[in-house]
Amino acid sequence: MRTYVWTFVGLLALTALTFGLSFTSLGEWNIVIAMVIALAKSLLIALFFMHLIDHKVSSRTAIAAAVALAACLVAFSYLDVETRGAASGGGNSSRISTRSDPPPPAPLGPGERAAEH
Repeated sequence: MRTYVWTFVGLLALTALTFGLSFTSLGEWNIVIAMVIALAKSLLIALFFMHLIDHKVSSRTAIAAAVALAACLVAFSYLDVETRGAASGGGNSSRISTRSDPPPPAPLGPGERAAEH
């Protein structure tokens, strides 16, 4: 029971740290620090609440493989978004256009009339 209480206190402390981080401006480091805190919280839950700390090595290996594959999924998704349009020389095409003029109106269909103001 003591282990659960200390794990819960650790989770509360990490949650408070995440909340405090939301009020700071560290630039691109905000997401990195938030992900490290989230990883620490998930490890606490997996090791103590899910009792993985007591399991055999084969279970730990399976969990490590799953975490590694999830990390690859996140990394490749990030690379996909960051390199869109790079092959055509257009830079990152996923950015929102800053063009200020509105798009042209859609063509009218048969029998439609333009709205009069």
